[in-house]
Amino acid sequence: MSGWLIFNELRGRKFKGAASAAAVLSPAEIGALQEFDARVAALDAEMLDLQAQGVRAGYGRRNDGWFDGRRVEARELNLQLGHLAESRAQVSADAEGLRSALAVRMESWLAARSGLVGARSGLIAFIVVFFWVSTSSGGVRERQTCCSGTLEVAPTAWSPAFWLPLQRRL
Repeated sequence: MSGWLIFNELRGRKFKGAASAAAVLSPAEIGALQEFDARVAALDAEMLDLQAQGVRAGYGRRNDGWFDGRRVEARELNLQLGHLAESRAQVSADAEGLRSALAVRMESWLAARSGLVGARSGLIAFIVVFFWVSTSSGGVRERQTCCSGTLEVAPTAWSPAFWLPLQRRL
């Protein structure tokens, strides 16, 4: 049990000072995530503007959402929309890569935190049970001689009188 506690304490020291999940992330990482989100939002807005421009110009739409390519202007809008879609996909992939790396770190922080809490609560439970077993009297009293006579004391887990009732049951 002590080995488990020491292992979890050492594992938890890696994240010393990170009392919450937000403390695990650095300000640069939070800024990068916000930048990715802003770039995706800007690309989405630009794509919507181009689509609205094509609708205002009266270009027909195909079933797949692209403009009908019989006009040069519609083909140019489709080309611009395609480039924006590729840029958005690249930015989204970069953002997901960063989120994946952060998720691995968050998972190890959560595992270290829960292991540390479990080890500490296990140690507290062990101390409470050991204290209870050591101080409880199981109905059997042990006599110890003192300089002024005999003294009745409750048996502890280390004394034979504590284990005597258990041996009789077996």
